[in-house]
Amino acid sequence: MYNNLSNKAKKLVSTSELEALEARIDLIKTGGVDLDSAKIVLSAKTFTYNGKVQRPSVKTADGYQLIDGVDYDVELSGESKEPGSYTMTIIGKGLASGTAQEKYTIAPKGTSLTIKKLKAKKKYFVRIRTYKQVGKTKCCSAWSKAKYAKTK
Repeated sequence: MYNNLSNKAKKLVSTSELEALEARIDLIKTGGVDLDSAKIVLSAKTFTYNGKVQRPSVKTADGYQLIDGVDYDVELSGESKEPGSYTMTIIGKGLASGTAQEKYTIAPKGTSLTIKKLKAKKKYFVRIRTYKQVGKTKCCSAWSKAKYAKTK
């Protein structure tokens, strides 16, 4: 479809936008998607805490990008703002029917650390990560890169 456009039209529409439009047309032609049986793919399974509400976008394993508020509504198990694990219930409407549940996490933000009272003439390798206890679950950030230090 993109190759059939004139050069002027190609400047107005990017390849990725046209591919998304073609996928949308395919979804309409197939009559929609059943969320009960479809494999759901989230844009991300893990987010890093930033103080704002975070939630992933939804598409199917077939590559159909579903539109929030048009093809589905979302119910969240919490505010999805603080570090922790969240369950997202996806309720189909429009071109999607049925329901599906997916889990994702918000990991704590990384941190820095100063270490004191190290022994002289030693080599140290240090990695750190942050964690936050949410109920009975411990949510951890990714490990930092290893830092190498040699004391004098």
